[in-house]
Amino acid sequence: MFLKHQNHPYLTYIIFVISLTTVGCTWRNADTEYFLGPMLFRATQPPYGKAYLWEEQSVFPFTIEGGEHNGLTVGFFNQVAAAPSEYDSDWHLTWCSGLFSFSCSAPTAADGWHWSGFYSRVEHRRPAEFYDRAILGTSIGIGMDRQYLTIGYSADTRLKPRDNAYYIFCYRRKTPLFTRFEIAKDTTVFSTFIKQEVCR
Repeated sequence: MFLKHQNHPYLTYIIFVISLTTVGCTWRNADTEYFLGPMLFRATQPPYGKAYLWEEQSVFPFTIEGGEHNGLTVGFFNQVAAAPSEYDSDWHLTWCSGLFSFSCSAPTAADGWHWSGFYSRVEHRRPAEFYDRAILGTSIGIGMDRQYLTIGYSADTRLKPRDNAYYIFCYRRKTPLFTRFEIAKDTTVFSTFIKQEVCR
């Protein structure tokens, strides 16, 4: 009994460290996403890209999600979110990470994947209007506009356009960082988009 009592605190610490480094947690709201534990993240945005786009990918097969989307995934997931670029817009994505002190930057596709080991966040300041989510494993979730249960492989896309807007949207799952997602300021600009065959 004495040995078990002595070893118990160490076992608790070991379990805590293993959980912290193998379980990914994501908390989402309208303008910021927070990551705890191991996650991968990459993004692109104007002027280097033609959309504000960020992609999240789990590293280990256990992920917990909260905020505007609540769920539990035992397996792997990949989520792409995008917001359109607009005229006269000066906002940008910001990636902040660090263990004791934080450094923030405006990520681009050239940066590749960012590793989130313990804590980081991405500030996009506007809600995404497009989602592409793929899951390999078992996942259950409750969101603001849907509930789901998946087993095996599943993929789902959602586009939530705003009212009275002219959109040009080009997306391929194999090359998400080349997404074009824009709002035309009038019908003349929209007609120009169409004539250019922008998705070719």
